Amino acid sequence: IILIEPGNKYLVIEFYSNLYNYLFIMYQLLKFVSLTIRQFNQEPTFILNHYCIKNMFRSGLYRKHC
Repeated sequence: IILIEPGNKYLVIEFYSNLYNYLFIMYQLLKFVSLTIRQFNQEPTFILNHYCIKNMFRSGLYRKHC
């Protein structure tokens, strides 16, 4: 937590750059997650096949997705 004083411009800049870095990291993470989910839904990759075969007898996932 950074306390922003009226005369201290450096802390404000530091605060906003930290905020920007945090938002950028969150954006990258969300992009990666959405890309992974999209690939998981569209392409029958090895991971998807392995996941389906593992859960084949536990649920009806194999018939639905594989």
